[in-house]
Amino acid sequence: MPPGKLVRFAEQWGIGCRTGQGHARPSGRGPYRESAALYAGLMFFIFGFGTKRRNLGPGGTRSCPRCHNTTQWTRVREFKQFTVFFVPVARWQRRSLEVCGICGTAVEA
Repeated sequence: MPPGKLVRFAEQWGIGCRTGQGHARPSGRGPYRESAALYAGLMFFIFGFGTKRRNLGPGGTRSCPRCHNTTQWTRVREFKQFTVFFVPVARWQRRSLEVCGICGTAVEA
């Protein structure tokens, strides 16, 4: 995108300094003026969404319905969470599970 179009884009969407000059050099020319006018008002956020599992320790000894092995299972708490800047903001759908140590099948505890 040519520098002139960047300035028009920035002016159209109201991006830039209050004076309209950006952070221009004393001459008021050059690519620095256009880039400063474009990026002066933009912000970014780092967010995430996913399912987390927290290990709660050993569970009971049971037979797995999938692999048919009898082993000690692991107790796990599973939940979905939303994070902003790597800080958990909201958690929902919490549930306790027991997981087979051989095949990974999870059963509600």
